[in-house]
Amino acid sequence: MWRYFVRKLNLLVITIFLLTLLSFWLLHLVPGGPMAALNPHSTLSAAEQQRLIEQFALDQGFWTQFWHYLTNIVQGHWGIVRSDQVPIPEQMLSTFLATLQLAISALLIAVLVGVPMGVLSAMHPKTWLDRILVSIILIGQSVPVFWWALMLILLFALGFHWFPISGRIGLLYDVPEQSYILWLDILLADGIQRDAALLSALHHMALPTLAIAVMPTTILAKMTRTSLIDIFEQNYIEAARSKGLTRWQVLRRHALPNYFGGFIRQLGALANPLLTGTMIVEVIFSWPGSGRWLVNSLLTQDVVAIQACMLTISTFVISLSIATDLWATGSSPKERNQPNG
Repeated sequence: MWRYFVRKLNLLVITIFLLTLLSFWLLHLVPGGPMAALNPHSTLSAAEQQRLIEQFALDQGFWTQFWHYLTNIVQGHWGIVRSDQVPIPEQMLSTFLATLQLAISALLIAVLVGVPMGVLSAMHPKTWLDRILVSIILIGQSVPVFWWALMLILLFALGFHWFPISGRIGLLYDVPEQSYILWLDILLADGIQRDAALLSALHHMALPTLAIAVMPTTILAKMTRTSLIDIFEQNYIEAARSKGLTRWQVLRRHALPNYFGGFIRQLGALANPLLTGTMIVEVIFSWPGSGRWLVNSLLTQDVVAIQACMLTISTFVISLSIATDLWATGSSPKERNQPNG
C-alpha cells in the first residue's frame, strides 16, 4: 500500500510540474512573445512595460523565467486581473468556490438519483424496468449539457416564470463577501432577512444545478449498473445465494461492500466532466464562477488570468482523481488485501 501511495504521489508531483510548465508556456505561445501577451492592446506606458519585465523576468532566459514563475506561484504573487484590477488569488478563490458550490450540489443529486437507478437496473436485468432506465441513461448521456440548460431556461424561467435566469441571489440582498461561500456569507451578514436570502440563493442555483446534474447522474447510473452486474456473476455471490440469501440480502451484505471501492473511483472520474459541465452552465446562467471568469479572460486576452484558472482547475481535478484512487484502494477489501508491488 505504501509503495502504491509513493507512486501516486510521484505521479502527482510530476503531473503538476508539467501543468505548471504548460501554463507558463502560454506566455511564449502568443504571437509576438510574452510582452505581446501581457500588453495585447499596446496601451501600457514604457514604465509599466518595464515593471512587467521585472515582474516576469522577461529579460532573462526561458528557464530563469520559469523558475521566477514557480517562485511567484508559491509566494502567491499571481498578478492582477486586467478587467477588474483585483488580485488573481482573490478572484480565483471567489470564482472557484462558486464553481464548487454548483458542482458539489450536482454531484449530490447524481449520487442520490444515479446510484439507485443503477442498482434497480442491475437487480432487474432485461426487464421492462431495466429497459426504461437504460433508455433514460442513454438520453441523458447523448444530450449536451448546454441543451439541458437552455431547455430549463425556456421551460421553467421564461415559460412558467418559476425560477430566475441568472445570478446567485436576488438584487434586493446585498451580501458582502467574507468567506467567499455565499450561504455562509448570508449567515454572517447583518441587516438582511437571512431566511429569505437563503431561499433566494437556493432558488437561483436550482436550474443550473439540475442542468449540470443530468450528465453525472446518467454516467453514475451506467457505471453502477455495469459494476453490479459484473459482481453478481462472481463465484462468491453464487455461494451466498446457495446459502439461501435473497437477492437484496446478497446486494446489501456482499455486492455493495465490494462495489464501494469502484464507486469512489467513479466519483473521482466524474470530476473532469462535472467541472467541465459546470463551467459551461456558468456562462449560460451568468453564474460568477471559474467558467465565466475564464471566458471573460479569453475575451479580454488576459493571459495571466488564463494561466491561473487553467492551472488551478487542472491541479484540482488531478489531485482529486489521485486522492479518490488512494481512498478506493485503501477501502476496498479485495484491493487492500492484494500484496504491494
